[in-house]
Amino acid sequence: IRHFSFPAYYRIQDIESLTGLQALSQLSSSSFGSTGLDDRGLSLVCRVSTLDNLNLQDTLISNQGLAALRQLPLLNILRLKDNPQLDNACVPILAQLQSLNELQLHETAITSEGLALLAELEDSLLAGHIEIPGFVHRDSLRLCDIRNGRDQLASLGIPDLDLVFPVKRNIQSVLPHCKATHI
Repeated sequence: IRHFSFPAYYRIQDIESLTGLQALSQLSSSSFGSTGLDDRGLSLVCRVSTLDNLNLQDTLISNQGLAALRQLPLLNILRLKDNPQLDNACVPILAQLQSLNELQLHETAITSEGLALLAELEDSLLAGHIEIPGFVHRDSLRLCDIRNGRDQLASLGIPDLDLVFPVKRNIQSVLPHCKATHI
């Protein structure tokens, strides 16, 4: 088994049962969206060191609970969408995830200041793309390549990209190959 997930809107009743995931030696992807996963559950999930893709959308994890992610040396994709309890305090933990290439942060309480802290990381970190919280565009632009963002948005009649995308300069300076998306 390479991927594990619960049915939609399933609420985990017995967090300790997650210890069974350790028996799945080839598990590389797991989804816990809307399951009620908490910090204890995340610490059990993170004992599966083969995970490279983890969906934690709409869970009960805390800023401090994210520290368990350091146990995942292969973690490449992390989805934290819909976790309003996560704020700038979790940024230092996220910065320690050396293998991370895709990080989805929209609909969290992480602000542009928190994103600026992430932008101070080395080029190798977050090399893929990052989903920006609060990026809203009247024409429902869904994907903006930061390197070409000014031209793309200008073509939609938006003259000043910095007003629409205030953290663009911070991210672009460190992550020129980064893509920012918002769904």
